[in-house]
Amino acid sequence: MNDMVRGTQSGWLATLKKIGAIWQFSPNSPVHAELTSGKHSDLFVNMSMLISYPYFLEDACADLLSKGGLAAEYRDDLWFVGGERGAVTPAHECARQICARVAFAEKVDTQMQIRRFKLGRDDPAYIIEDVLTTGGTARKVLAAIERTEARVMSPILALVNRSGKTTVDLVPPIYPSIRQYPIVSLVEVQGREWNPHECPLCKGGSRALKPKEHWKQFFPG
Repeated sequence: MNDMVRGTQSGWLATLKKIGAIWQFSPNSPVHAELTSGKHSDLFVNMSMLISYPYFLEDACADLLSKGGLAAEYRDDLWFVGGERGAVTPAHECARQICARVAFAEKVDTQMQIRRFKLGRDDPAYIIEDVLTTGGTARKVLAAIERTEARVMSPILALVNRSGKTTVDLVPPIYPSIRQYPIVSLVEVQGREWNPHECPLCKGGSRALKPKEHWKQFFPG
């Protein structure tokens, strides 16, 4: 990667588009994104595409650590924790770069739990996301870390923040008190979303598909 664009929002945005990790609707596109929430969108971020390029992922995690003020940390009691699947590989790469440790939270019934790793009491733990959309996963991972009695650190790290927010907020009654965790990300990008019956893309003849199940149709050819 060109050193001149490393660490910049525009540089990483261009890279993610080039490798097909960010899809944006263009006029006459035959498909658009159906999100997990059920809403339709003109934008989708698939960070599996970045993970498939380890050398780009290494650079991305280095820049993210630097932005989060963690580049100089070297300690084996510090953890990076991601949700299962998408965030596991970035968490592993961040931990590798600063000789920290890595864990992941997995879904058990309606909760996220850390079952395969032993975080010590008051061990510092950073949450990492591949794509932060609503902050819901980060909140569940945070609760899983707190159940181990480890200490959730600030900020929350995300390769891409598409939430439009600068913090992940915890509010009563689910949490005992109001807390805010700032978000540090490489890229901030937002798309438009609609309820299916209001979607102008559907009305224009485009078909809503779940992108991860039909990714090749979003990048034909």
